Amino acid sequence: MKYASVDIHAPPLYPKFFEAAYWIGFLIVGIIFIFSVAYALPWGIVFSVGVEGLILYGGFLEPRRVSISNYTHKFYASSSISMRVIFVSDLHEGGRKSAAFFHRVARRIASLEPDLLLFGGDYADAQAEAVKDLSCFSSLVCPQGKYFILGNHDFDDHPTVIRQALSAFGFTDLT
Repeated sequence: MKYASVDIHAPPLYPKFFEAAYWIGFLIVGIIFIFSVAYALPWGIVFSVGVEGLILYGGFLEPRRVSISNYTHKFYASSSISMRVIFVSDLHEGGRKSAAFFHRVARRIASLEPDLLLFGGDYADAQAEAVKDLSCFSSLVCPQGKYFILGNHDFDDHPTVIRQALSAFGFTDLT
């Protein structure tokens, strides 16, 4: 069996209060950096640069990363039958990613020519209605079908809305 996984990583989208706290923390660490430079405190410089780097990576770079892994498995040594299965998870739509990002992912999946498409949950964070932005996946054609399950974030935020949207995009609910 041949398949590729497209794994979308994203941090949770927090309510505005927590998003503000994120930026306040970024500012506080920046102040620690300035204080450490002014008073020549090497530990403060290293600490603040490290924390700022983690914040920038976790908030801006990593959520837009798409990782693809290819695995091949033969169930029978003499078999020449293969199937390409694509597994997508953790899209976390809710405002931090543009529609262009999801279109790019959909085009990448289409280029892999999947026989079967599986969505593994966590489609939205704190905004179930944002799942409508995943409509670009409705154009994907998979001979063996498109299926989804709900993830923990989906159960926390109007699972019925998410189920209805994904079903409208041609996916079958396995939850």
